[in-house]
Amino acid sequence: MNTPSRFTLEASGLTAHYGPVEALHSTDLHVDEGELVAVLGPNGAGKSTLLRRIVGLVEGKGTVTFDGSPLPRSDPRGCTMRGVVLVPEGRGIFGSMTVFENLDLGSYLATDKAEIKTRFDRVLISSRGSRTGKNSLAGRSPAVSNRCWQSGVA
Repeated sequence: MNTPSRFTLEASGLTAHYGPVEALHSTDLHVDEGELVAVLGPNGAGKSTLLRRIVGLVEGKGTVTFDGSPLPRSDPRGCTMRGVVLVPEGRGIFGSMTVFENLDLGSYLATDKAEIKTRFDRVLISSRGSRTGKNSLAGRSPAVSNRCWQSGVA
């Protein structure tokens, strides 16, 4: 007999407002353990707002649970402490800092030094083939793509 799978991340009835404009309309999202999910839509459809709402950067109604427990509302730090983070697009990095400094900043909650080194190495290996290294400025690095950043936090 199959037991129902537990959702690793579940968002239910999420709304978000920017001033009087409702940008997210009662949205649900379920991500099973080990599952990859893509949120697709045209510009302005609410994809980024949904992700910002999940991590507490945008206020609204609805609930978000992670591993069966509610995520703190309007508390991005609390979400990060629970292991739920929003990976920035290339525009969200600190371009005047090096690749290493950006990665180091993103690992401030990690305590396992060996795991941090493994993740840093994974990003640098992902960028192999370019002339970018950990001391290159992140804002000028073609190798600092979303894929590299995501592999660093995955």
